[in-house]
Amino acid sequence: MIYAPKQRGIALLTVLLILAVMVVIASNMSSRLQLELRRTSNAMTHQQALWYAYGAEALVEKGLKQALKDDSTINLDQYWAAEGMIYPVENGQIGGQVFDLQACFNVNAVTGPDKDAQAPLAVRQFRNLLEQLELDAYEAEQLSDALRDWIDADTNVVSSYGVEDAYYESLNYPYQAGNQRLLSATELRAIKGFNQVTYRKVRPYLCALPTSTLKVNVNTIAVDKAEILAGLFSGKLSLDLAKSILEERPSGGWEKTTDFWALPMLVNIKMSSEEKSVFDVKSSYFVALLQAEFDSATIKVESVFKAESKDSVYVIRRQFGGAQ
Repeated sequence: MIYAPKQRGIALLTVLLILAVMVVIASNMSSRLQLELRRTSNAMTHQQALWYAYGAEALVEKGLKQALKDDSTINLDQYWAAEGMIYPVENGQIGGQVFDLQACFNVNAVTGPDKDAQAPLAVRQFRNLLEQLELDAYEAEQLSDALRDWIDADTNVVSSYGVEDAYYESLNYPYQAGNQRLLSATELRAIKGFNQVTYRKVRPYLCALPTSTLKVNVNTIAVDKAEILAGLFSGKLSLDLAKSILEERPSGGWEKTTDFWALPMLVNIKMSSEEKSVFDVKSSYFVALLQAEFDSATIKVESVFKAESKDSVYVIRRQFGGAQ
C-alpha cells in the first residue's frame, strides 16, 4: 500500500507527538523518583539523628545513676553537671547540658489560700524572690496571686489581686485559667502580669515541677543566681550574703543540710522547721537540653528526668525542639 505525502506527514507528526508525550512522562517519573529517593534519604537521616538523641538521653540517665550511686548528695562537681560535653559518633555528634531542676524555684509550689491573713510560706518566698529581682512588693504580690489562681482548681480569686476566668475571657483573644499545675515555666506568659519584660527577667530563676512541694538543693544553685537563695530566707538574708555563701561553697557541696545551717553567716538567723524543710542537698528532677547531629540532620530535645534512686532514673517529659 502506498501512502500519499500528506498521510506520511500526519503519521510522522503522530509518532513525534507520542514520542514527546513519552519523554514528558519519563521525565516526570524520573523527577518523582528522585524526589522520593530524597525524601527517603532525609527520613532515614532524621531517624538516625533521632536515635542518636535517644542515645544522648541514655547517657544522661547513666550519669545520673552513677551520681546517685557514688554520692549521698547531688552537687555541681558530679559528672552529669559537666558543661559543653560533646561526643563524636559515626557521621555526627551528640552533646548538651544537664541542669538540676531543684536549683531553681518551683512555680507549682506557689499555691494555697491565705491562712490567718498570711500567705503560705512558698508564696511569701516567691514574692521575696521577685523583690530580689528588683520587682516592687506590689507587683510581686500581684504576680504571685495571679499565679495561685491560675494553678488552683476553683474559680474563686485568692485576693483582690487574683484573677480567674472572668479576666481571661474578657481579653481580645479569650481563654480560661489553666486550673492545674504548669507543665513548663514558659506557660507563665499566659498569666496576667507576666509580660515580656517581666517574664525574661524572672524566667532563668524558675522551673515547673510535677509537684506542689518546694525543695531547693543548696549544692546546685548557680553562683550567679544567688537571688534564689536569698528569696528562700524571706528577707532574713541579704543578697550579698547569699552570694558569699555560694561563692564559698565547699567542693562537692555540703554533705548534710545541718552542715549548711552551721555556717557562721546563718547560725544567728532564726528559721522555723517549716522554713528549713525547703532546703536540701539532694535532687530528684533534672532537665537535659540535648542536640544530636547526623549528616545534615539535627535533632534538639528537652528531656525532663526523675531520679528516684540509683536504679530508677527515667524520662517523664520530652519536648522536641527545646523550649529553653
